[in-house]
Amino acid sequence: MHHTQRSFFFVKITACVMLLLFVSLAYSQTQYPNDKLNIKIKHRMSFSPLASFYKNDPHLTSNTKSKVGFCVSYKAEFISGRKMNYIAGLEYVNQHFMFNGYFAAPGHTYIFDKTYSYAHDIQVQELQIPLGVKVALASETSYDYTPYFTGGMKFRYLLKSYTVITDDSTQTSVYDGNRPSITFESNIPASRLNTCLFMGMGLQRNFRGMGRAVFFEITFNRGLSRFQYSGYNNSNNLAISNSFLAFTFGWKI
Repeated sequence: MHHTQRSFFFVKITACVMLLLFVSLAYSQTQYPNDKLNIKIKHRMSFSPLASFYKNDPHLTSNTKSKVGFCVSYKAEFISGRKMNYIAGLEYVNQHFMFNGYFAAPGHTYIFDKTYSYAHDIQVQELQIPLGVKVALASETSYDYTPYFTGGMKFRYLLKSYTVITDDSTQTSVYDGNRPSITFESNIPASRLNTCLFMGMGLQRNFRGMGRAVFFEITFNRGLSRFQYSGYNNSNNLAISNSFLAFTFGWKI
C-alpha cells in the first residue's frame, strides 16, 4: 500500500473514532435529558509492561514464546458527571516474540523433518487508537480510592516489524532487517489495519483537592485478526494468534 493510501485509511479511522464518540455522548444526552452533562476532559498518561501470548502452527513451528513488551499511552477521559466516562486516545505498542521454524528463502532448502532448525526473533511496533468506557464503582469526587472497570475496542495500525532469523546449526544470521514481514491475516480494510477488543479493571487514587489521580489497571487485549508472518522473501507463511495483558501505571490530570 502506498504512503498516501495508508494516510487516507488512518484519517478515516480517526474520523470513525470521533464519530463513534460523538454518537455515544449524544445517546447519553438523550437517555438522561434532565441530567446536566457538563462534560470536562481529563488527561491520562501511562506506561505498561506487556505479557503477550501467541499461538502458532504446531506442524511448522515449535517453542513459540514471548519476550517482555511495552506500551506508552495518552488517553482523553471525557467526564460526563456520572460514574461512566468515555475514553479515546493514542498508544504506541511494542511486542516481541520468537519461535523455531523453517526458512524457505531463495538459496535455502529444507524438508519437513520437525527439526525446526531456524530461530525467528520478531519485534512488532503498532499505533493503536482506543475507544471505550470507564465505569467507576464509586464517585471520584467523594472517595480517595475508586475501583473501576474499563472496556472497548482499538483500531490498530502496524508501523513496522524487525526480524532476525538465525540458523541453529551454524549460529549465523540468514536475515536481519526491518522489511514488513508482519501484516494482518484479514486485509479489511488493509493489510496493516485492523482492530482488537480490550477489557480490564483498575484502582484509582484520587487527590480530590488537586483534581488529579494516579491509577493502576490490568487490561486484556484480544486481536480480531491473526498476524500473518511472511519472513524474508516469503520464506514463511504463518498465521499467528496474538493477545496480551497490559499492566498499566499512570496518572490523570
